[in-house]
Amino acid sequence: MRLSFLSSSRKFLVVFLLLGLLACEKEEELQPVLQILNEGDFLIFREIIRRTNNTAILSEPGRTLFIPNQRAWEKIGIKNVQKLDSLKPADLEYYANLHFLRENLNADSLAMPTENASELTRLGVPIYVSKNERGISVNGFIPFQGPIKAINGTVYIMEDILFNNKVPLPTQASFDADLSYFVAAVNRSGLSSVLSGTGPFTIFAPNNAAFIAAGYPTIQSINSANPNVLANLLNYHVIQGRVFAPLIKNGDNATRIAGKSIKLTYTNINDITAQGTGNAQAAKVLKPNASCANGVIHVISSVLRQ
Repeated sequence: MRLSFLSSSRKFLVVFLLLGLLACEKEEELQPVLQILNEGDFLIFREIIRRTNNTAILSEPGRTLFIPNQRAWEKIGIKNVQKLDSLKPADLEYYANLHFLRENLNADSLAMPTENASELTRLGVPIYVSKNERGISVNGFIPFQGPIKAINGTVYIMEDILFNNKVPLPTQASFDADLSYFVAAVNRSGLSSVLSGTGPFTIFAPNNAAFIAAGYPTIQSINSANPNVLANLLNYHVIQGRVFAPLIKNGDNATRIAGKSIKLTYTNINDITAQGTGNAQAAKVLKPNASCANGVIHVISSVLRQ
Protein backbone atom coordinates (compact mmCIF):
# COMPACT_ATOMS: atom_id res chain seq x y z
CA MET A 1 0.00 0.00 0.00
CA ARG A 2 2.79 2.40 0.92
CA LEU A 3 4.70 1.49 -2.23
CA SER A 4 1.63 2.35 -4.30
CA PHE A 5 1.36 5.74 -2.56
CA LEU A 6 5.03 6.55 -3.20
CA SER A 7 4.67 5.53 -6.82
CA SER A 8 1.69 7.84 -7.29
CA SER A 9 3.53 10.67 -5.55
CA ARG A 10 6.54 10.27 -7.81
CA LYS A 11 4.27 10.27 -10.86
CA PHE A 12 2.60 13.47 -9.64
CA LEU A 13 6.01 15.07 -9.05
CA VAL A 14 7.24 14.11 -12.52
CA VAL A 15 4.10 15.49 -14.14
CA PHE A 16 4.39 18.69 -12.10
CA LEU A 17 8.03 19.17 -13.14
CA LEU A 18 7.20 18.51 -16.79
CA LEU A 19 4.41 21.07 -16.73
CA GLY A 20 6.79 23.55 -15.15
CA LEU A 21 9.38 22.96 -17.84
CA LEU A 22 6.77 23.32 -20.58
CA ALA A 23 5.58 26.57 -19.08
CA CYS A 24 9.15 27.89 -18.99
CA GLU A 25 9.69 26.86 -22.59
CA LYS A 26 6.45 28.57 -23.58
CA GLU A 27 7.54 31.80 -21.90
CA GLU A 28 10.91 31.59 -23.62
CA GLU A 29 9.12 31.40 -27.00
CA LEU A 30 7.83 34.97 -26.65
CA GLN A 31 9.54 37.34 -29.06
CA PRO A 32 10.07 41.10 -28.97
CA VAL A 33 7.60 43.20 -30.94
CA LEU A 34 10.34 44.26 -33.34
CA GLN A 35 11.38 40.66 -34.01
CA ILE A 36 7.80 39.72 -34.96
CA LEU A 37 7.78 42.65 -37.39
CA ASN A 38 11.16 41.75 -38.87
CA GLU A 39 10.54 38.05 -39.32
CA GLY A 40 7.05 38.23 -40.84
CA ASP A 41 5.84 39.03 -44.35
CA PHE A 42 5.52 42.73 -43.59
CA LEU A 43 7.95 44.29 -46.05
CA ILE A 44 6.03 47.52 -46.71
CA PHE A 45 5.20 48.35 -43.10
CA ARG A 46 8.73 47.42 -42.02
CA GLU A 47 10.08 49.89 -44.60
CA ILE A 48 7.71 52.61 -43.33
CA ILE A 49 8.96 52.06 -39.79
CA ARG A 50 12.56 52.30 -41.03
CA ARG A 51 11.97 55.48 -43.05
CA THR A 52 10.25 57.19 -40.12
CA ASN A 53 12.99 56.24 -37.63
CA ASN A 54 10.60 54.34 -35.38
CA THR A 55 12.62 51.12 -35.15
CA ALA A 56 14.12 51.88 -31.73
CA ILE A 57 10.74 52.85 -30.28
CA LEU A 58 9.37 49.40 -30.99
CA SER A 59 12.07 47.95 -28.77
CA GLU A 60 10.73 49.85 -25.77
CA PRO A 61 8.47 48.09 -23.24
CA GLY A 62 4.71 48.29 -23.36
CA ARG A 63 4.22 48.49 -27.12
CA THR A 64 1.05 47.51 -28.94
CA LEU A 65 1.60 47.23 -32.67
CA PHE A 66 -1.01 46.74 -35.39
CA ILE A 67 0.91 45.36 -38.38
CA PRO A 68 -0.83 45.68 -41.76
CA ASN A 69 0.12 42.73 -43.92
CA GLN A 70 0.84 42.89 -47.65
CA ARG A 71 -2.81 42.41 -48.59
CA ALA A 72 -3.76 45.46 -46.53
CA TRP A 73 -1.41 47.70 -48.52
CA GLU A 74 -2.52 46.22 -51.82
CA LYS A 75 -6.11 47.25 -51.00
CA ILE A 76 -5.06 50.91 -51.08
CA GLY A 77 -2.82 50.58 -54.14
CA ILE A 78 0.59 50.21 -52.46
CA LYS A 79 1.79 46.96 -53.99
CA ASN A 80 5.54 47.35 -53.49
CA VAL A 81 8.10 49.39 -51.58
CA GLN A 82 8.76 51.64 -54.58
CA LYS A 83 5.21 53.01 -54.25
CA LEU A 84 6.27 54.56 -50.94
CA ASP A 85 8.53 56.96 -52.84
CA SER A 86 5.46 58.87 -54.02
CA LEU A 87 4.23 59.48 -50.47
CA LYS A 88 5.08 62.58 -48.48
CA PRO A 89 7.07 62.19 -45.25
CA ALA A 90 3.97 63.29 -43.34
CA ASP A 91 1.99 60.45 -44.93
CA LEU A 92 4.61 57.92 -43.89
CA GLU A 93 4.57 59.30 -40.33
CA TYR A 94 0.79 59.01 -40.31
CA TYR A 95 0.83 55.38 -41.39
CA ALA A 96 3.57 54.51 -38.90
CA ASN A 97 2.29 56.28 -35.81
CA LEU A 98 -1.39 55.40 -36.21
CA HIS A 99 -0.53 51.72 -36.03
CA PHE A 100 0.96 51.59 -32.57
CA LEU A 101 -0.31 52.79 -29.25
CA ARG A 102 1.21 54.85 -26.47
CA GLU A 103 0.44 52.04 -24.02
CA ASN A 104 0.18 48.27 -24.15
CA LEU A 105 -3.32 47.02 -24.93
CA ASN A 106 -3.84 43.75 -23.11
CA ALA A 107 -6.83 42.28 -24.89
CA ASP A 108 -7.48 39.90 -21.98
CA SER A 109 -8.41 42.89 -19.82
CA LEU A 110 -11.20 44.01 -22.19
CA ALA A 111 -14.61 43.24 -20.76
CA MET A 112 -17.17 41.34 -22.78
CA PRO A 113 -18.75 43.26 -24.37
CA THR A 114 -16.65 46.39 -24.82
CA GLU A 115 -17.81 49.03 -27.28
CA ASN A 116 -15.52 51.72 -28.70
CA ALA A 117 -12.91 51.79 -25.95
CA SER A 118 -10.76 54.76 -26.96
CA GLU A 119 -7.02 54.09 -27.15
CA LEU A 120 -4.50 56.78 -28.05
CA THR A 121 -1.98 56.19 -30.82
CA ARG A 122 1.42 57.85 -30.92
CA LEU A 123 -0.19 60.55 -33.06
CA GLY A 124 -2.48 61.39 -30.16
CA VAL A 125 -5.37 60.33 -32.38
CA PRO A 126 -7.78 57.81 -30.80
CA ILE A 127 -8.59 54.47 -32.31
CA TYR A 128 -11.58 52.50 -31.10
CA VAL A 129 -11.32 48.96 -29.78
CA SER A 130 -14.41 46.81 -29.31
CA LYS A 131 -14.99 43.26 -28.14
CA ASN A 132 -18.12 41.20 -28.65
CA GLU A 133 -19.17 37.74 -29.86
CA ARG A 134 -17.56 38.56 -33.24
CA GLY A 135 -14.18 39.06 -31.57
CA ILE A 136 -11.92 42.05 -31.07
CA SER A 137 -12.17 44.82 -33.64
CA VAL A 138 -10.06 47.93 -34.14
CA ASN A 139 -11.78 50.85 -35.89
CA GLY A 140 -14.26 48.28 -37.14
CA PHE A 141 -11.70 45.84 -38.55
CA ILE A 142 -11.22 42.43 -36.98
CA PRO A 143 -7.51 41.49 -36.81
CA PHE A 144 -6.40 38.76 -39.18
CA GLN A 145 -4.30 37.35 -36.37
CA GLY A 146 -3.83 38.27 -32.72
CA PRO A 147 -3.49 39.24 -30.02
CA ILE A 148 0.05 37.87 -30.14
CA LYS A 149 1.81 38.29 -26.81
CA ALA A 150 5.35 39.63 -27.14
CA ILE A 151 8.09 40.16 -24.60
CA ASN A 152 7.53 43.91 -24.64
CA GLY A 153 3.90 44.22 -25.68
CA THR A 154 1.19 42.90 -27.95
CA VAL A 155 0.94 42.49 -31.73
CA TYR A 156 -2.12 42.32 -33.97
CA ILE A 157 -1.83 41.50 -37.67
CA MET A 158 -4.31 43.42 -39.82
CA GLU A 159 -5.62 42.93 -43.35
CA ASP A 160 -6.73 46.56 -43.40
CA ILE A 161 -5.00 49.90 -42.92
CA LEU A 162 -6.16 51.85 -39.88
CA PHE A 163 -7.42 55.36 -40.56
CA ASN A 164 -8.81 57.91 -38.17
CA ASN A 165 -8.69 61.48 -39.40
CA LYS A 166 -9.12 64.51 -37.15
CA VAL A 167 -11.65 65.98 -39.58
CA PRO A 168 -15.48 66.02 -39.43
CA LEU A 169 -17.68 63.71 -41.47
CA PRO A 170 -18.29 65.98 -44.49
CA THR A 171 -14.54 66.55 -44.90
CA GLN A 172 -13.87 62.83 -44.51
CA ALA A 173 -16.41 62.13 -47.26
CA SER A 174 -14.69 64.62 -49.55
CA PHE A 175 -11.52 62.49 -49.49
CA ASP A 176 -13.35 59.74 -51.40
CA ALA A 177 -13.81 60.55 -55.10
CA ASP A 178 -16.72 58.11 -55.22
CA LEU A 179 -18.67 60.28 -52.76
CA SER A 180 -18.57 63.57 -54.70
CA TYR A 181 -22.33 63.43 -55.35
CA PHE A 182 -22.97 62.75 -51.67
CA VAL A 183 -20.77 65.70 -50.66
CA ALA A 184 -22.62 67.95 -53.12
CA ALA A 185 -25.92 66.81 -51.61
CA VAL A 186 -24.71 67.54 -48.07
CA ASN A 187 -23.64 71.05 -49.09
CA ARG A 188 -26.85 71.76 -51.02
CA SER A 189 -29.09 70.48 -48.22
CA GLY A 190 -27.49 72.71 -45.60
CA LEU A 191 -26.62 69.73 -43.40
CA SER A 192 -22.87 70.29 -43.49
CA SER A 193 -22.81 72.15 -40.17
CA VAL A 194 -25.01 69.51 -38.49
CA LEU A 195 -22.85 66.65 -39.71
CA SER A 196 -19.75 68.54 -38.58
CA GLY A 197 -21.13 68.74 -35.04
CA THR A 198 -20.11 66.82 -31.96
CA GLY A 199 -21.96 63.63 -32.81
CA PRO A 200 -20.81 60.97 -33.08
CA PHE A 201 -22.83 59.97 -36.14
CA THR A 202 -22.71 57.02 -38.48
CA ILE A 203 -23.50 57.72 -42.13
CA PHE A 204 -24.45 55.16 -44.76
CA ALA A 205 -23.30 57.26 -47.71
CA PRO A 206 -24.57 56.34 -51.20
CA ASN A 207 -21.83 56.37 -53.81
CA ASN A 208 -21.98 58.35 -57.06
CA ALA A 209 -23.57 55.49 -59.01
CA ALA A 210 -26.31 55.27 -56.36
CA PHE A 211 -27.20 58.95 -56.77
CA ILE A 212 -27.24 58.62 -60.56
CA ALA A 213 -29.57 55.62 -60.31
CA ALA A 214 -31.79 57.61 -57.93
CA GLY A 215 -32.37 60.33 -60.50
CA TYR A 216 -29.43 62.69 -60.04
CA PRO A 217 -27.43 62.18 -63.25
CA THR A 218 -24.94 65.02 -62.63
CA ILE A 219 -23.53 67.15 -59.84
CA GLN A 220 -25.42 70.05 -61.40
CA SER A 221 -28.69 68.18 -60.94
CA ILE A 222 -27.91 67.94 -57.24
CA ASN A 223 -26.92 71.61 -57.02
CA SER A 224 -30.25 72.61 -58.56
CA ALA A 225 -32.39 70.23 -56.45
CA ASN A 226 -34.73 71.33 -53.66
CA PRO A 227 -32.58 71.57 -50.50
CA ASN A 228 -35.41 70.28 -48.30
CA VAL A 229 -35.86 67.20 -50.48
CA LEU A 230 -32.14 66.46 -50.24
CA ALA A 231 -32.13 67.06 -46.48
CA ASN A 232 -34.98 64.57 -45.98
CA LEU A 233 -33.18 62.03 -48.17
CA LEU A 234 -29.85 62.41 -46.35
CA ASN A 235 -31.41 62.34 -42.88
CA TYR A 236 -32.55 58.81 -43.60
CA HIS A 237 -28.91 57.73 -43.98
CA VAL A 238 -27.68 58.89 -40.57
CA ILE A 239 -27.87 57.07 -37.25
CA GLN A 240 -26.61 58.09 -33.84
CA GLY A 241 -23.37 56.75 -32.42
CA ARG A 242 -20.09 55.47 -33.78
CA VAL A 243 -21.31 52.20 -35.27
CA PHE A 244 -18.39 50.33 -36.79
CA ALA A 245 -19.21 47.29 -38.89
CA PRO A 246 -18.79 44.55 -36.21
CA LEU A 247 -21.07 46.54 -33.89
CA ILE A 248 -23.98 46.39 -36.34
CA LYS A 249 -26.81 44.43 -34.83
CA ASN A 250 -29.00 42.51 -37.23
CA GLY A 251 -32.41 44.15 -37.27
CA ASP A 252 -33.78 47.67 -37.26
CA ASN A 253 -31.82 50.75 -36.19
CA ALA A 254 -33.65 54.06 -35.79
CA THR A 255 -32.23 56.95 -37.76
CA ARG A 256 -31.18 60.17 -36.09
CA ILE A 257 -33.53 62.66 -37.75
CA ALA A 258 -35.90 60.86 -40.08
CA GLY A 259 -37.53 59.02 -37.20
CA LYS A 260 -37.96 55.81 -39.15
CA SER A 261 -35.76 52.75 -39.30
CA ILE A 262 -33.39 51.04 -41.65
CA LYS A 263 -32.72 47.33 -41.58
CA LEU A 264 -29.07 46.44 -41.12
CA THR A 265 -27.51 43.01 -41.49
CA TYR A 266 -23.97 41.85 -40.82
CA THR A 267 -22.58 38.48 -41.88
CA ASN A 268 -18.91 39.43 -42.12
CA ILE A 269 -16.87 42.49 -43.12
CA ASN A 270 -17.53 41.73 -46.80
CA ASP A 271 -21.24 41.05 -46.40
CA ILE A 272 -23.08 43.97 -44.78
CA THR A 273 -26.37 45.42 -46.02
CA ALA A 274 -28.69 48.34 -45.29
CA GLN A 275 -32.30 48.49 -46.45
CA GLY A 276 -34.84 51.27 -46.17
CA THR A 277 -38.53 50.60 -45.71
CA GLY A 278 -39.07 51.80 -49.28
CA ASN A 279 -36.33 49.70 -50.84
CA ALA A 280 -37.18 46.47 -52.64
CA GLN A 281 -33.57 45.33 -52.28
CA ALA A 282 -30.92 46.01 -49.67
CA ALA A 283 -27.92 48.20 -50.42
CA LYS A 284 -24.52 46.58 -50.04
CA VAL A 285 -21.86 48.21 -47.90
CA LEU A 286 -19.02 48.63 -50.40
CA LYS A 287 -16.46 50.33 -48.16
CA PRO A 288 -16.93 50.15 -44.39
CA ASN A 289 -15.39 51.95 -41.43
CA ALA A 290 -14.06 55.30 -42.69
CA SER A 291 -13.37 56.76 -39.25
CA CYS A 292 -13.02 60.46 -38.45
CA ALA A 293 -13.31 62.93 -35.57
CA ASN A 294 -17.07 62.78 -35.10
CA GLY A 295 -18.13 59.47 -36.55
CA VAL A 296 -17.80 56.82 -39.20
CA ILE A 297 -18.86 56.45 -42.84
CA HIS A 298 -19.94 53.29 -44.63
CA VAL A 299 -20.19 53.67 -48.42
CA ILE A 300 -23.27 51.92 -49.83
CA SER A 301 -24.42 50.89 -53.30
CA SER A 302 -27.87 52.51 -53.45
CA VAL A 303 -29.93 55.33 -51.96
CA LEU A 304 -32.11 54.33 -49.01
CA ARG A 305 -35.82 55.10 -49.29
CA GLN A 306 -38.42 55.69 -46.60
